[in-house]
Amino acid sequence: MDTTTLVPESVDGHVILAFDGSPDSERAVRWAVEIAQDLKCPLTVVTARDLSRQWPAMVGGSQEWDDVASERLGRATAQVGQHGGLAPQVIATKQPPVQALRDLSTTARMVVLGARGHTRVGGTLVGSVSQHLVQHASCSVAVVREPASTQSRDVVVGVDGSEENQAAVKLAFEVAAARGVGVVAVFGWHPDSGERPIGRLPLSGDVVDHVHAGEQLVEAAVEPWQRRYPGVEVLVEAVPIHPSRLLSDASAHRGLVVVGSRGRGAFTGMLLGSVSQSVLAHAHSPVIVAR
Repeated sequence: MDTTTLVPESVDGHVILAFDGSPDSERAVRWAVEIAQDLKCPLTVVTARDLSRQWPAMVGGSQEWDDVASERLGRATAQVGQHGGLAPQVIATKQPPVQALRDLSTTARMVVLGARGHTRVGGTLVGSVSQHLVQHASCSVAVVREPASTQSRDVVVGVDGSEENQAAVKLAFEVAAARGVGVVAVFGWHPDSGERPIGRLPLSGDVVDHVHAGEQLVEAAVEPWQRRYPGVEVLVEAVPIHPSRLLSDASAHRGLVVVGSRGRGAFTGMLLGSVSQSVLAHAHSPVIVAR
């Protein structure tokens, strides 16, 4: 296998795993294999020259980079084999990682990367590459961190009733069906902000009315996917708690959170909604930003 491939034959519909040799990227290997199997997609492993913070001090020329890239990709490929027997395509590139992954995302099914790589800043929960990519990628992006709990592998999906949000609901059901787990579809709102579950519903002091309206909104959003995946058990929740906190709290007890890239109330031109940004920063499980 040529582990220094610079131009892939194709990554159409592939799951792309960004690998820089950091502990977080190694943690993402098994997850990437699993999601590729769930979605029945080929897997491509990518390493980029400046994913490593040690690069300027340890490598000077192209031959040295070839050696580093070959070692990284060989290690990643071996780990992929241990976790599922897939034979991934591999790519080593001298492009900046964000540029390389953005380019690949135009035809890929999903990009998977660790929450933090070698370039992370101390104390941050999501690295700069992850932060940039979830905003600018053309496909879904999964940011992997070790789940806080292994008691439930159910998939949590944030629902807001918007058309853009359907990509997240669809993906949540696809993954849950493949894994034989349930979907927890949640809608949250801040009771003190003047928000309400449905714009047409008059705001009253009766929280029960708003909970019921929120449940109806969620049920309408998941109904097409329940029909398509009848074996997936669905739990509907509408809670007067800000959606970012609701999803972050739910992630502490579930295996995965799926959110949309934008939703209701997003400004025109906004690349990533505020709820999605907050969930990425505070979640206790892997997060997929769906597109």
